[in-house]
Amino acid sequence: CAWGRDPAYCKNGKYDNNSQETSFNMDVKKTGIDLVISNVISNPDKIRSGDKTILLTTTLFNSGEKLAKNIDIKLDYPEGITASYTNNNNLNLGLINSMQNQNIQFYVDTDKTLKSGLYNLNYTLNYEDVDSNKYLKKGSFPFVVKKKPYIKVIESKTTGLAGEDTELNVVLQ
Repeated sequence: CAWGRDPAYCKNGKYDNNSQETSFNMDVKKTGIDLVISNVISNPDKIRSGDKTILLTTTLFNSGEKLAKNIDIKLDYPEGITASYTNNNNLNLGLINSMQNQNIQFYVDTDKTLKSGLYNLNYTLNYEDVDSNKYLKKGSFPFVVKKKPYIKVIESKTTGLAGEDTELNVVLQ
């Protein structure tokens, strides 16, 4: 066949004028495991720098068609955010069947010097399918730190005597 010609049109080293090309669509069914993190909820709702033992609850959902087993999740924290308890950022979840979910809880602390803003908590999922093939998936979810209110007492006055009703007036800024 001539240089640059599609080899599908070559027969016995010669160009075949009788060859035809056809195209078709074929549905491919997606199978396997698809683990997705969703619904991240914190307690307290508003996180501030210096908060301790913040509970993060999330859901890991297997939207695939196969069971996932030996699931491990590890959270990596940015500077200023740490696990409240030793190894609380590295959990073994066991298995999740197809179209099932599992709740996950992490406890985190924020440093007093952490600035307000949006942070990403990165995670790594390691898991296996029923044939013990190993998989790794990485992702992240948002973690919002709010500003701490700064309240300053400007003036305070009190009236009354011991044993009587007392009135306290405070001016805040």
